[in-house]
Amino acid sequence: AWRWIEAVRKHPLATDRHQLAADDAEIHIEPKNRDAVIERAIKKYRNGTPEQLAALGRWLNHNQEYATVLELIPLEKSLERADLFLIHLDAMAEAGKWKEISEILQTPGLPLRPQIVMLYRGRAARETGENTSADALYHRAVSETAAAPEMLWYAINYLKRVGEYEILEEELLRLTDNAALARQAFAELVPIVQRKRNAEALYALCERMIERLPSDSAAQNDFRYFAALTGRKIDTAGARELLNAEPRMFASRITLALTLLKEGKPADALRVFDGVTVNPSQLPPYQQAILAAVLGANGRENEARQLANSVPENSITGREMELIRPWRTKNSP
Repeated sequence: AWRWIEAVRKHPLATDRHQLAADDAEIHIEPKNRDAVIERAIKKYRNGTPEQLAALGRWLNHNQEYATVLELIPLEKSLERADLFLIHLDAMAEAGKWKEISEILQTPGLPLRPQIVMLYRGRAARETGENTSADALYHRAVSETAAAPEMLWYAINYLKRVGEYEILEEELLRLTDNAALARQAFAELVPIVQRKRNAEALYALCERMIERLPSDSAAQNDFRYFAALTGRKIDTAGARELLNAEPRMFASRITLALTLLKEGKPADALRVFDGVTVNPSQLPPYQQAILAAVLGANGRENEARQLANSVPENSITGREMELIRPWRTKNSP
């Protein structure tokens, strides 16, 4: 490690980012050098170019030196450039100075786009307990970025990063009504709704998806899967047709097996996997659950029990858990 650090520091093409990465490595392998390394980096870059100061600020934030960042990049200086302002805000946020952040973000002439300021104001409002204001600011920020896709997805990713899943779900559902944005909006929505582990909520999402993306084979498959899982409709013919059209889509094989299992045809459900090499440990948890249920229904209880017990309970819906509960032990994950 030391050899790599010295090589980076001496390399003629090493950038400031490389040099600071070498400093990080030294702190990692020699924690007792931390103060000296930080002092050396500050001395080297504090009077450098704005880009060097920004690199130093990010590095200091990464190393939790928030007070030092606020000293090196005070508010007045940070207002000169967007990157310096964001670094200053990050240090304040990590130091828990949310009330002060809220006041700063209401200052005119900030070096950020108004929609970005609105997002950050929403975060500050949430952190200071002003929830109604936070909701309004977040919704307004997304609404005002809708005409600019790059800004829109920045706002969506920001909401995801700060854990605003309720706001995110509402906004993404609204975006699914836009034909140009629907596919990406659904791609973002699925993991958010999956977090609830609620089969009925996932069915409702898939129903909406199939209405807006009727020719999408993955959407068709997911709709049939959750329709069968929730007992709303068992479309074995449709599931078989999709599998015949796309035999490499393993998810469609799982859906067909589920529909057959729901029809009381466990042997047929098991035959769906004939000629297919399956490594259960590589399957997503919901697919492991269906396969375990099929194995159990066919009397292959040891295999079913082993597979069912490997499925983490917090990774599948309650309906899927019901299918494998007979083969799970009390101490399963």
